[in-house]
Amino acid sequence: CVSSTSTKVVTVNSNPVPVISGLTSVCISQTGVVYSSSGTGPTYLWTVAGGVIASGQGTNSINVDWNGVAGLGTVQLQETNASSCSITTALYNVTKNSLPVASAGLAEIVCAGVSVTLGGSPSATGGSGTYGYSWSGPGGYTSTLANPVLSSVTVAQSGSYILTVTDGLGCVSSTSTKV
Repeated sequence: CVSSTSTKVVTVNSNPVPVISGLTSVCISQTGVVYSSSGTGPTYLWTVAGGVIASGQGTNSINVDWNGVAGLGTVQLQETNASSCSITTALYNVTKNSLPVASAGLAEIVCAGVSVTLGGSPSATGGSGTYGYSWSGPGGYTSTLANPVLSSVTVAQSGSYILTVTDGLGCVSSTSTKV
């Protein structure tokens, strides 16, 4: 009796280990937000809900333009390595925050020498509720007050005054009024 031995070689390839990194809190309508993975690919298939992939599909880094609806968005990645092993990440949650609403107040027609208060009542609403104000206007005018007062206005101060409101999450809204 002759015995024979057979050997079978089994090769186990490792799975990719994709890990998504990027912002987890954005403002609605924010564009060019980068999400990436430190994986080695070579194949990447990204999926985004609540926004669109502006560029980078098929690479280890994408740019996302988030849409104008507040709520939850998600990013997910399926990475396939050179051994054809594929892993899909869990959903990467992204909170899409509402923008503040800036109010520069109504346009005013006044006579020279009077005082004019800029801004609405209130000058900002919505967003996260904590606001920073930035006014700019004719002649290099600037202010960081919610409702600045132009004292004894002159004809040179006539024109558009722009209010930019930034909330505590960095979301921005702008509007203008005329004096």
